[in-house]
Amino acid sequence: MSDATLRALERDWKASGSAESEAALIQAQSRAGVLLESRLRLAALLGHPAAVLASGAAEPGPLLCDLCFEITEFGRKASIRTAVAAARLLLERWSWPHPEANPQEVLNAVEAWLSCPCPTHEANCRGQADELYNSMVAHEGEPDLGVVIHQTDRSRPANAIYLTAYLTSRAELDDDSRRTAVRVVTEIEQALDAEYDLRDAIRNEVVPWALGRRDVVQERVDALLGREAEYVTYFGQRLTRDWAEALDRAQQERAYRVGSASYPRIPYGSETFRDPQEAMNQPCRHCNTLLGKLHDPDCDYEQCPACNRQIMSCDCEFEGHEWRELDDD
Repeated sequence: MSDATLRALERDWKASGSAESEAALIQAQSRAGVLLESRLRLAALLGHPAAVLASGAAEPGPLLCDLCFEITEFGRKASIRTAVAAARLLLERWSWPHPEANPQEVLNAVEAWLSCPCPTHEANCRGQADELYNSMVAHEGEPDLGVVIHQTDRSRPANAIYLTAYLTSRAELDDDSRRTAVRVVTEIEQALDAEYDLRDAIRNEVVPWALGRRDVVQERVDALLGREAEYVTYFGQRLTRDWAEALDRAQQERAYRVGSASYPRIPYGSETFRDPQEAMNQPCRHCNTLLGKLHDPDCDYEQCPACNRQIMSCDCEFEGHEWRELDDD
């Protein structure tokens, strides 16, 4: 399907504003490979009407904890963004009374890591979280009872933010991390007693990201850094202009070289992605780094946090695409 067809469908949707016309656009993006099926299913799970229509999925279940556990099936990014959305709502309605630690700074560090999951941001995230944890121990702990943290109306929400930061330090979303991701949201729900507000907050932040239309986390990071990023739509995805231009230049290449090896450049939009549950994370071909947001289903327009080289379309794991062997060391 051509980009012109997608733009025409997008114009139809914006003109009508109907869920049906948006569903037609989403289905076309999915068929064209612009929108991953997993992202479409995530948006449907969160109750986005057009995504529900496009996917034929059932409406989200009644229990928030069940919803959050299903979100963890979509990987670490989706889980952490869900936790961040819940924590943002928490900070609008609750504050930590002890000045030596600031939960807002912890959350800012988590969002900086989401924007650039490099070792520096991970260390800063861990440091901010440790300050909050130490504050909880000092003010809410009961060491005589052998309890490190005694859950109170103050410590429960603070611990939820601490656990959000904890998720960034896990190399993958294992069973323990999945339970932690769910616990973040359920503890915030207990603190606020506002399940429907939490559902709305999560949907409003995660759905635009899942559909490739807006990244509110990145916008907040940009605002804190005092920069205004210029966003453009490229193959149906909302990217900063410099990344879109880098992708566009890459489309003119037939191959690219790393050292003495040459690799074919697969044109953007013609890839066949493996299911993210089946594909294994692979290292950046430029520097062999396994850290950070590398080789996820949406890494076509992401960047290696170690070498800062742009990850282009042929760096993902595709059907029929062989990865080079890595040295044992």
